Amino acid sequence: MVHGIKYRFNDLVVFDPDEATLSLGELNDDNVIAISSVTCRLLLLFVENHGEVVSRDVIFKRIWDDYGMISGNNNLNQNISKLRKIVKTLGIDDEFISTVPKTGFVLNKEIKLDVLREAEENAQPATSPLLDEILPVSDVNKIKDPVGSIDPVPATEPVLNSPKNIKPSNSLLNKKKIYLLSFISFITLAAVMVYLLNYRMAPVAHEGYLGMVNGCKVFLVTNQGESIINNKPVSEEMLRYAASKQQVCRGDEYLLIRDDALVQTYIPGVNRLFLLKCGILREHRIEMCSGLSGESNLISN
Repeated sequence: MVHGIKYRFNDLVVFDPDEATLSLGELNDDNVIAISSVTCRLLLLFVENHGEVVSRDVIFKRIWDDYGMISGNNNLNQNISKLRKIVKTLGIDDEFISTVPKTGFVLNKEIKLDVLREAEENAQPATSPLLDEILPVSDVNKIKDPVGSIDPVPATEPVLNSPKNIKPSNSLLNKKKIYLLSFISFITLAAVMVYLLNYRMAPVAHEGYLGMVNGCKVFLVTNQGESIINNKPVSEEMLRYAASKQQVCRGDEYLLIRDDALVQTYIPGVNRLFLLKCGILREHRIEMCSGLSGESNLISN
């Protein structure tokens, strides 16, 4: 956007992009209407494309997306309605902005558009126009290039690759996305590391066969490793304790001695073991275990 340029519609309504206002000119300060930055950018886009249809996709990108804002049909329709109402209030009864179904919108070419260009101090040649000289839109580039060119670029055609059209908010938005992705990646990595650390530190249960008592097979499941299973004196003591319970096992039943690694005993260095009777439900591939009636805890060092 070139600063210091105002636009006048139908020799009546003056649009000042720098101040984001619509008015009846400098002599009518009471009729100055301020518009939002979004509405201002929207009207400036229509001015740049005077008489040409601007698609909704282009509008969404240039007015909202490039500034990191959320675009939508409701926002667009509200701003179009606001512009039509303000211009009509200021005295332009002609249709100002027309809707092109399924395409977009257009600033009607029947609306006369003049450029009011303020002279820049010490920056213009002798042929430059004076303050507030009225220029047709098609002559703006001729002022910038007094020598002229064969195919001048119309002022109504937006220069998409111009550095002035690069919005600083894009880089800011990209930085925010990078920071957010980095934060999410860090949290995910930390969660995985904590899980793996806990998994490695979790004790591994070992199951071993101790022997047979009263026709029941006896197994031991412990988190203390295979050393306790292979400790013959301890194994014999556990078998004697299991035999004292005088349990009778049917075909798919057995006795299971299980230690409790989740609860520390009151006396340090003492292990608490439980004697269970288990049955196999083969058709469901499930083993069900329950405590023995009248069972007391088995404690061994």
